[in-house]
Amino acid sequence: MSRPLVTIVMCVYNAGEYLEASVASALGQTHREIELLLVDDGSTDGAVDALLSKVSDARMRVIRQENQGKPAALNR
Repeated sequence: MSRPLVTIVMCVYNAGEYLEASVASALGQTHREIELLLVDDGSTDGAVDALLSKVSDARMRVIRQENQGKPAALNR
């Protein structure tokens, strides 16, 4: 894949109910030159790991950190 033109940053904290649909929406855009950065802000619900067992897409990366809140996750 060439260098992405658009980066989507998605902060995740215990979003199990919505995560799979949100990621599918982001990756399903007609513009293909994207990267999706999921910043797992210390989730405890296992949703990110469950997602990774179902979705394999080279455009998606996961960054994990201890829970510090949305501003810290966005800065990361």
